[in-house]
Amino acid sequence: MALPVGVTQLGTFGGAPGEKGDPGSIDYAEVEVIAPDAESYVEMVGTASSRGAIFHLARPIASPVAVGNDVAFSEAISTPTTETAQALAARYADVYSSQLRSDPGMSRFAGKFAMGLPCTLQIAGDSTGNDVNEWAYKLMQAIAALAPNARLEYQLWADATKNYPTTQVIQAGTYVPPFDGQAVLDTFTRTGALAGSVADTGQTWTTNGTGVWTLDGSKAVLTNSAVGAVHTIDSGKRGEMTSRALAVEIDTSPGAVAKQFAVYCAYATNSDHLWVYINVSTTGVVTWGIFKRVGGTAALIATGGALGLTPNAVNTFDVEIGISGSTVTAIANGVTTTTTLSATEVELFTSGNARGGIGSPGAATGFKVAGFSIHAHELMGQGQLIRFRNGSYPGASIAYHQTNLDAVIPTEPDVVYVSLGHNQNVMSPVNFVAAMDAYWTSVKAKYPTTKPVAVPQNPQFPPLPAAPFHAPRAAALRAHAFEKGWGYMPVFEAFWSLPDHGQSLIMPDGVHPLDTGSQLWADVAIAHFIGNAR
Repeated sequence: MALPVGVTQLGTFGGAPGEKGDPGSIDYAEVEVIAPDAESYVEMVGTASSRGAIFHLARPIASPVAVGNDVAFSEAISTPTTETAQALAARYADVYSSQLRSDPGMSRFAGKFAMGLPCTLQIAGDSTGNDVNEWAYKLMQAIAALAPNARLEYQLWADATKNYPTTQVIQAGTYVPPFDGQAVLDTFTRTGALAGSVADTGQTWTTNGTGVWTLDGSKAVLTNSAVGAVHTIDSGKRGEMTSRALAVEIDTSPGAVAKQFAVYCAYATNSDHLWVYINVSTTGVVTWGIFKRVGGTAALIATGGALGLTPNAVNTFDVEIGISGSTVTAIANGVTTTTTLSATEVELFTSGNARGGIGSPGAATGFKVAGFSIHAHELMGQGQLIRFRNGSYPGASIAYHQTNLDAVIPTEPDVVYVSLGHNQNVMSPVNFVAAMDAYWTSVKAKYPTTKPVAVPQNPQFPPLPAAPFHAPRAAALRAHAFEKGWGYMPVFEAFWSLPDHGQSLIMPDGVHPLDTGSQLWADVAIAHFIGNAR
């Protein structure tokens, strides 16, 4: 896609004549260009009958410029078809395109976009970006075209409800969202061995030991208590999970051997998994807790409180264990115990498929289970999901977005386009930059890794009374963004580079872009995005 290019009219030409046709004479033209970062100079080219100049500008900006030469020179540079004007446009395009690439504010979003990972783009803006004909929506459409297999979801802020009431699917793509729900259910309404049988939801049970669970048509019954009677089932999902044994029958009567029932989760391998156990000693004392096995070594990592079971009786209750983040939670008969894992252990237990099961580490028989389920919560979907959250609202100012920050940016985005300034009235550049800085400080406090892109917006014109205050604010924002290492989208410059500074692209109110102005803005936004997402 071609970068948007404008021809900058530097001013009228006149003054003392030099020796015409001498491209080496410094007296041929006198140029004064205000440029903030690097020296600007003029290179004279042509003959006496066809004079021209190439202006080498470090950075074309909205600044007073005085140039000395004759009227023909003015016509040469202000007429787009002349070689002089084309030379200036080419140089401007080179400088301008450098502003669109390697933008620090785009680094996180662009990297994730280019790698096909889920990413979120947030806009904090005003009425110049909330309509489908304006730059934000057009940028979103361009992003969708660049990633045809991605799912792209669009949300638009509603001030009345202070939220994003709807999610519009712009492009479905091939994205499969992360699973979150019941992945396994088995009610054991069949007979025969549990191992090798198929659950209600279609997965097959396996065993890693010689112990036997037998199905009697309504329950799974432990009929052979050989140590290692662990039967597991793979949900086919990945990530966090909870295993639940339903209506487990445990006899608390004393016996010749201890009775121990277990429910397993995060069963990565026979050597790496978690389980909750219920133990009834030979004297009828009930204890329970959470074990982990890492690299084949088992360790007790939590003990639970009293379960309130009836002594010398068969007690029926649910037993479950789950992992969410670094927290492991076990619940037995409504009593909860928790513990935490290290980051390494979390990765070990959640990087594979969500697998769970039932077993008996002890030597007793007779345990009965009426059902088993696995709830799986995948941490990532399959494919790419791009969320485009447009927090633009007519009349919005920096103060508005500061007040509504938590609602406008409810979850962590990868980048925030801050497109504000039109509604700051006569605010000075110093106060404007201070307000922008305070706003971004608040965003960073909430989302430390989110990146900003400052958007200076289009120029303002009469009859808007506060129009003269807007350009100085835009210039101050640019300098501040560069100083702070923020991203910067040079929209103001794109308008100002036109012969009329873009006034013909603005509505009669002097502030809102016409469709042609919104298209120019969108061209800049798209070029800025493409320059960083490749």
